[in-house]
Amino acid sequence: MRGIIVIRGGSYLEIISVLFLVVILSQQIVQAVPETYERYIIPGVPYIRQKPYWCGPASLAMVLNYWGLNISQDEIATEIYRPDDKLTYISDMVKYPRSLGFYAKAITGSIDILKNYIIADIPLIVLQKFSITNPYGHYRVVIGFDDNEHILYVLDPAIGKQTISYDEFIELWKPGSTFTVTNWTLIIYPRTCSTIITKTLTETEICTSILTYTKTEIFTETEFVGTTITVTSRIQEFTSLSYVLIIFTILIGLLMYLYLIKLRRS
Repeated sequence: MRGIIVIRGGSYLEIISVLFLVVILSQQIVQAVPETYERYIIPGVPYIRQKPYWCGPASLAMVLNYWGLNISQDEIATEIYRPDDKLTYISDMVKYPRSLGFYAKAITGSIDILKNYIIADIPLIVLQKFSITNPYGHYRVVIGFDDNEHILYVLDPAIGKQTISYDEFIELWKPGSTFTVTNWTLIIYPRTCSTIITKTLTETEICTSILTYTKTEIFTETEFVGTTITVTSRIQEFTSLSYVLIIFTILIGLLMYLYLIKLRRS
């Protein structure tokens, strides 16, 4: 009878082969769709209000406490704050966490680099002018971003949690009255550690990823500069494009199967 497909003996191998091909293609397509974030804020970074001129020790205390080290800005200031100059040198900001066993590296940052680290749950310390009208050097901790609003979420040890526009942030990053470096950014994390990061996909669905941070080689600016991130357990976050591509792949697989059936009957 025309219009009816009859599965004959020996065609099961063809079905299995086609389905296997569909699964492989679907996996490759899903993996090719990158995870993107328009907005992300690192959870759990504590805020510590600075004592006079202690923006450096307070910023370090926030980041080090985030990584599980119970330490106060007073302890840090005793080691690195220069009372005669009323400031903390950037070299000491790097050396101090290293002396505690952390990986620490100062880089020339950019908005994209900041976002790469933020989505990996790594807060960063930046050296900027205190404000557009006050060029005195000031350390801040960057914990989030919003591409729709073009803002960065910052823990300012002198002010509190605040948002700064991308344009203003870049302007503040330029040399001030007490520093000459541009876009100074400090990356700190344990040399080897694991953190569990939970991201909500829908109102009821939760995806958990376990990330391991390990000190390795320096990558390019489009990667994670100064570090590599090894995913030890991951559940793919599906996007609308992912579902469309999977359905398209399944349809291709079905067409291939029908073609094989037609060849057997001819």
